[in-house]
Amino acid sequence: MDSTSSHSGAEPADTATKQIILDLLKRAAAAHGVYEAEVLGGRYDEDWPQWYADHMARTLAEGGYRIVGLSG
Repeated sequence: MDSTSSHSGAEPADTATKQIILDLLKRAAAAHGVYEAEVLGGRYDEDWPQWYADHMARTLAEGGYRIVGLSG
């Protein structure tokens, strides 16, 4: 499957959405590397998924984005 294919029958994401997510992931990765080095003294962060989620949610909010679920 290439990077433009949809998964599990879901609607394909638009290019802007993919770019926003990619940017968030890159920024989170860079910030997390600093966090592991400076705060954790170079130790591996076992709780990295939670750290990434917190960082990305904060970054989205600071950028004026809000994730809204679809009502069923």
